[in-house]
Amino acid sequence: MIFIIGIDHRYQTGRGVNPSKFADFKKAIADLLTKEKAWVLAEEFSLEAAAKCGITKSVSQELAENYRVRYILADPDSGERKALGIRSRQETAESLGIYSIYAPSQDEEEKINAYHRDADEEREKEWLRRIEPYLGQPMIFICGFSHAEPLSQLLKTHGHECQINKLYAKV
Repeated sequence: MIFIIGIDHRYQTGRGVNPSKFADFKKAIADLLTKEKAWVLAEEFSLEAAAKCGITKSVSQELAENYRVRYILADPDSGERKALGIRSRQETAESLGIYSIYAPSQDEEEKINAYHRDADEEREKEWLRRIEPYLGQPMIFICGFSHAEPLSQLLKTHGHECQINKLYAKV
């Protein structure tokens, strides 16, 4: 079984998150690791993303180490994405005449999301490829909340049992 946890990405570092909600998040992941006897903790994260955040390990990686489960960085970094032909969110925005992805209006955000869905699908397929060797084991997969449902559908299409757990979309 794969347990998908959809989050606001700030939970991966704890930065900008209400400390009480962050503690609840960490406890929820720890409890799920224990309850489901998970062997694998994977996430939409890369070493490049960690460096951009100024950290060496995500919260998930620390939990995986503490609970002695396999940890998988499932997201390709920018070089890997380029090699895989997966365009960046910034490239999608610029193709739409939107030059900043950091403070778009709600209309711009929706437009970017709609036009970027195909690139996200390619990333999600890469995540599946990276976790495939471990799909026979109980697994927790942490990703951005907008990926939870599409990833669930992709896994089910490939014959894997999964469920989406509580979404940590609010900080």
